[in-house]
Amino acid sequence: MNEPLAVIPKNAREVIHVSLTVIGGCNVIDLRVHEVIRGNKLVPTEKGIAMDMKKLPAFVTALRKVERYARKAGLLDDIK
Repeated sequence: MNEPLAVIPKNAREVIHVSLTVIGGCNVIDLRVHEVIRGNKLVPTEKGIAMDMKKLPAFVTALRKVERYARKAGLLDDIK
């Protein structure tokens, strides 16, 4: 798997790696939970989502819609 393009903290023991890779000949975006074990070693888990790169624009649109809704609802007041 490729190096992550982004790493998002999930909790004290897990992070989410966002990466681009090829699975079965298809270019995919992979959002995979990695767990910290044995000190600081990160190990990928089965938790996550991999989707065809062609679906990325729709996914980004959906996330922006969720963010707008959350901001209007005051759920992100303390987050820029």
